[in-house]
Amino acid sequence: MKLSGYIPPEIGKFSELEYFNLAGKKLSGFIPDELLNCTSLVFLNLSGNIIQEGCILYKHLIILVAII
Repeated sequence: MKLSGYIPPEIGKFSELEYFNLAGKKLSGFIPDELLNCTSLVFLNLSGNIIQEGCILYKHLIILVAII
């Protein structure tokens, strides 16, 4: 799938999302706060993108495997 730009805040609507692999998709910007609504998330791969660091807290993502 071709994807570029930014991670849209609408991603938070997918609360049952478990695996999110966006490696090498030419994304930029910040990780949206709405990602915190994805309470089933166990894997997040953002490698190969230009993601800005932010102050988002992932306290409830205790089983999170990787933020790369």
